[in-house]
Amino acid sequence: MSISTDVTDSLLFNVVLCINLKRRPDRKEQIINECRRVKLASILSFVEAIDGSLLDDHLISSKLINVPHKGIKLWKTQYACALSHIKAMEEFVSLNVSAALILEDDALFSSDFVSRYNEVNTTASLINKSNYWSILTLGHLFDVRTVENTHSTSLSTLDWFCGAHAYIIKRIAAIRFINKYKDNIWAPFDDMLAYACNKEFKTLHCIPSIVFQREGFSDVDNADAPKRV
Repeated sequence: MSISTDVTDSLLFNVVLCINLKRRPDRKEQIINECRRVKLASILSFVEAIDGSLLDDHLISSKLINVPHKGIKLWKTQYACALSHIKAMEEFVSLNVSAALILEDDALFSSDFVSRYNEVNTTASLINKSNYWSILTLGHLFDVRTVENTHSTSLSTLDWFCGAHAYIIKRIAAIRFINKYKDNIWAPFDDMLAYACNKEFKTLHCIPSIVFQREGFSDVDNADAPKRV
């Protein structure tokens, strides 16, 4: 069983939605090439990210009045990142398909992604019959980057994780996430997703990761991203 260049029943998702800033055409070209390499380009679409640098400071301040966790202050870019993920979920829901792979535009597929994904696909498809999972992360931080040196990929639960650059989400989970968090952004999206996965959604994680974040400048952190090892 292999990943098809067309939407097929063998995939765990029907569409790939990549979040991309309009001012980063370089990242858009990179992710197009990545998806071509792993034979997902035919189901790839882009969601224009909300640019934090263009958000009004007063608007952001008013949005943060009801932050439930005292002491948390969000940068405009962090707030915009969360809005962008929710926008991607909304676009996914509007397509009326069952599941989507949501990517950030700095996603980097492992060199053997196709074979690794097929292992995940087989396992998750069996588990899916019991409706066990709603979200499945393909990449997350604090996971040692050993995918090139290991011989198998498994699915597991985690008490906590960090990273939202590559995750599969089912339609009902996206609807629930939108309804609960669209007007209640209280932390960076990575933290919100981890919290929701830990407390509210049945979630599985690829161990080790099969999608990483490209090293280089982070538009959210406004600095070079730390090296992932």
